[in-house]
Amino acid sequence: MTYPIIVVPDEAGESIEQLGTKRKFWFNDKRLLFKQGRPGTGENWAEKVACELCGLLQLPHAHYDLAVWRGQPGVVTTSFLPPQWRLVHGNELLARIYPDYLTNQRYKRRQHLEAFASARRLRGGAATFWLERLASLGPADFEAIFQQVPPDLISDAAIDFAMRMLDSNRARLLGLAGR
Repeated sequence: MTYPIIVVPDEAGESIEQLGTKRKFWFNDKRLLFKQGRPGTGENWAEKVACELCGLLQLPHAHYDLAVWRGQPGVVTTSFLPPQWRLVHGNELLARIYPDYLTNQRYKRRQHLEAFASARRLRGGAATFWLERLASLGPADFEAIFQQVPPDLISDAAIDFAMRMLDSNRARLLGLAGR
């Protein structure tokens, strides 16, 4: 069984979202966001896979579905913010840890492992829970996610590469916990 592809109505482009580098717009009374992927990048399946991985890890996350609008592939996500709330972006969170983050290019190239280690010092309990979840999962769990991506959207080579990256990063993160 593969993940479904949501067909976004042609007239759906109600409100253009300016943030980020992709073409995107809100529709359905600003409850749904369509993000159009760039051709040949794998961005769409990567967003879906990341969403499903977060679910396995029990991390709070935006839910993504594969989608198409006017023949253009993308993803759809539901706004997860309650009314009157504001989204805090990752760069804003990093700026709390590294006060000059937004003005210092060095931090923008910061290794994810180092960033996780820094965040772990601030939220040790959350990091421990997440690392325990990560340790409980293995390649078969990750492979099951990739096998649900429609085969016309992802190649075997892309799956192999992504699985190797997941395995490598999983080992590095678990190494922080001495596992």
